[in-house]
Amino acid sequence: MKLSQIKSFVENYTELDLDYKTRQRCFVYARAVYFYLAKKHTRNSLKTLADSLQVHHTSVIHSLNNVMPVIFKHDKHLTTLCKNFSQEYKHFVNNTKKGKQHLLDENINLKLEIVKYKTMIKDMNEKQSVQQGC
Repeated sequence: MKLSQIKSFVENYTELDLDYKTRQRCFVYARAVYFYLAKKHTRNSLKTLADSLQVHHTSVIHSLNNVMPVIFKHDKHLTTLCKNFSQEYKHFVNNTKKGKQHLLDENINLKLEIVKYKTMIKDMNEKQSVQQGC
């Protein structure tokens, strides 16, 4: 699994931008969850995890050692996410694939509509030029 996949999953789940530099609790918790999941599900170093969010590697250590225990103790929503990550991620990927397919289908339909309207405009212009020529 890639860091970018975990990052996008956590961002979608929490509806927060992990790159946003703030000390607000919701952002701190979201970043901590990202570091926890990335450490657990990848073989990347702490430095690599830190670089992915442009923070110092000690921020990752602090998140893992100090913030995650608080999350596990007080935030059932994020704790459930961490414990059921594999299932949640599979569900997320399946929904994303369905969403992408829906967007592709909609894109094709819109292109067909555009072609139809271009043809109508062309026919109208030809009729106007014929009428003006008479």
